[in-house]
Amino acid sequence: MEVREDFLDRDDTETRQFSLKTGKNLRVLASGAMQERMGTFYVGEYDGAVELYEIRPTSLLRFGLILKDTSLEVIDETGTIVFTEASVPWTSAADLWVEPFRETVIIGDGDTGLNELTYDGSTFALSDFSFDETTGGELAQPYWAFNPGVTLQPSATTGAITLTASASVFTADYVGLRLRYGFREILITGFTSATQLSGTVVSTLPPSFNITVTSGAGFRVGDAVVGADSGYQGLITGIAANVLAVQTLENFEGPTVGEQLSSPTESSDVTVKAGISPVASTVWDEPLMSDPRGWPRSGSGASGRLLFLDFPNFQAVWRSLLPGRSKTLLLASMTMMASCARSEMTSRGSVTPSVRAMSCFCPTAGFTTFRCATPVC
Repeated sequence: MEVREDFLDRDDTETRQFSLKTGKNLRVLASGAMQERMGTFYVGEYDGAVELYEIRPTSLLRFGLILKDTSLEVIDETGTIVFTEASVPWTSAADLWVEPFRETVIIGDGDTGLNELTYDGSTFALSDFSFDETTGGELAQPYWAFNPGVTLQPSATTGAITLTASASVFTADYVGLRLRYGFREILITGFTSATQLSGTVVSTLPPSFNITVTSGAGFRVGDAVVGADSGYQGLITGIAANVLAVQTLENFEGPTVGEQLSSPTESSDVTVKAGISPVASTVWDEPLMSDPRGWPRSGSGASGRLLFLDFPNFQAVWRSLLPGRSKTLLLASMTMMASCARSEMTSRGSVTPSVRAMSCFCPTAGFTTFRCATPVC
């Protein structure tokens, strides 16, 4: 201090109010008094440490997360190592990104994927990041159509099936992933060739129909069609005279005989409806994040939401729909903020196949699309 201690008792002297000219490691309290501020102090040395992050499972509990090229450690406030994971998927800690969410810490790597470090109140555990299950056992994960010009044809709509693509797009890395045909999931169980996979249907796939109309003139392959009364929505994959081969997108019962079926360019009455084997269709997609397609190379948090950034194949930002435990709220209906391709809409609100990767299916809005930074669903 710069003044004698006995002078501090002279509260009748105005000079006392300005008695401290300079000070170090002090902080002013709300009362106006000053309190010593703790400086840095030696905690320990940790060989191989690349990054150190502070994590707070609760407001009053702090730990340090030490990332290494071949391991992970957690230390408490005294510097004592309280958790060690000697087997980690990454090979370079310098490429990792970390985003803490209270008792869950997301650790990402653009090459090896996503992991989560969880704290249950007494112990830590490192595991693969996983999306929660939703209706029908499907995963609440984002999907992307990486091959918009390629068709996919399943051998059946339920059970163990074979998937055949019209071009060489598959590798053995697809085993264990989930693909979607008509927005319904299939768990891939085997790799046969670059054009063929085997899998198990998670949620019954949409049926296909041969729909006979009064006049097939004016309908086009690739057109979206809508039933005037039933709300049926589908995609035309083939035309033979007045018979339209259609993949269902909404209303698995199919159109009602006698109702009007409309496309962007034509309308005609339905005279016959017959179920057929699943058709080859371009309405299929795969996980946005995977070993074949890469993983986000950056992540962040905002108002309790988890954001995935810097994807290897395109520029986009995907965020969890609602705040809270972000891991459980990463829904397939995430908001996408990116420059997006132009999509063609019909007067009924259906989207043509030109939508490509931007398309999504809303239970309330039907087959629709994202428009730049403002999703329809």
